[in-house]
Amino acid sequence: MNCSKSYKRILHPFYAVLCILYSVLCFSACNIGFTADSLLVPPKLSEKQKLVYEALTNATGEDIRLKYPLSGQYRSAVTIADIDGDGNEEAIAFYQRIETPGGTAVAADNSLRVNILDTTPDGEWYSVYDHAGVGSDIDRMIINPLGSTKTPLITIGFTMLSGAKTARIYSYTDNRLSGEFSENYINMFTADLDRDEDYELCLLHPNTADRAAYISLVSVEGNLIYEWGTAELNPTAAEYVNIVSGALSPKTSAIYIDSTDGESLYTDIVYSPAPGKLRNPMYLNESKLIEKTVRPSGYMSTDIDGDKILEIPVLSVFPGYNATREDAVYSTNWMYLDNYMIKKKYSSYYNSEEGYAFLFPARWDGVVTVRHDERTGDTVFCKYTAGADVKDMPELMRITVAEGDAARTGHRLLKNKDNFYYYIFSPLSEDEPLILTDTEIDNSFRLL
Repeated sequence: MNCSKSYKRILHPFYAVLCILYSVLCFSACNIGFTADSLLVPPKLSEKQKLVYEALTNATGEDIRLKYPLSGQYRSAVTIADIDGDGNEEAIAFYQRIETPGGTAVAADNSLRVNILDTTPDGEWYSVYDHAGVGSDIDRMIINPLGSTKTPLITIGFTMLSGAKTARIYSYTDNRLSGEFSENYINMFTADLDRDEDYELCLLHPNTADRAAYISLVSVEGNLIYEWGTAELNPTAAEYVNIVSGALSPKTSAIYIDSTDGESLYTDIVYSPAPGKLRNPMYLNESKLIEKTVRPSGYMSTDIDGDKILEIPVLSVFPGYNATREDAVYSTNWMYLDNYMIKKKYSSYYNSEEGYAFLFPARWDGVVTVRHDERTGDTVFCKYTAGADVKDMPELMRITVAEGDAARTGHRLLKNKDNFYYYIFSPLSEDEPLILTDTEIDNSFRLL
């Protein structure tokens, strides 16, 4: 399937980096035993963090290895934050004891340690509490009040040697970590789906022999930690590749979950119709709406027009082509959920490699097609003529992407980013009804 150009003159450097990172993360997710600090270069400790580390080694000894969370907001082995709501900062340090038989450092055991440090009245750091974690790595850490609590809670995702992940929720009071909540998950984040300004912990669970994949929200009321609600997810999901909080409507928050079965992408949409309830309309009453979201990998749900309501990119062949043609060019149609129906909001030409999308005005939909000029590398927008070959259809405009600011006769500069310049050119007179105004073009062009 040729969803954009088959061969590109330019690979936008930003997207090249993304591709590399995506490959690394996918590799790490599929290979058990790799740790965050072996796959990624650990961030350097700040001067303040170095003082915490010195206090840590004073308490534990020098034979330790810092452990770095692989994902999330807190990526350092040493995090400094107010974790008990008293207005003063404490420090959380992740580490593992090591031994050096034969001069080679190895882990003394498979368990992690979580150390809490505080400061004396003179500002000196010291260890106040040491806690045994589980597993061999840290997936991520979240420091945030949950439910009705006003003081922060610490949620730590531990990774087992098997690759399974376990979330544990802790409170820090009286110089101790305490908490009995423990739940397996595959992805973890927080969200406020009912817009009450209280956040819940969201856990995505994989398929098991006992239950199909689902999402659960965990909340807190006083000393009670409870499951706020659940909803079923795509049972064919092998991996969740994109999770975005956004809106389903101006008054309804939602979580968009893009998953892959190994070949195609699908999207679940989860929202809260009432306090304590979750709903995924993609399966409601066997609607199978999720089948209307199937598309190739790389096409992630996003807010393409900036209205906070997310759209789902689904492909269809542009007029003048059929899917059997090797040079077929595909329209990216931005779909949204409305009253339990998947509807099209925009058609577009979407080019992730060159870093832009062009949303079609309504008067272009179905009557304008796209071809690629193999000689210049330009993207050409043509007036669709039934029965004609695409290369012979009247050209309405073309988009040129160039490295460096090179003046081009008759071309108008639209945008530039990272030394790449995006030009528009229209060869026809304004007498053609399908010719766009400069305002329409500016409103339709999107840098990714």
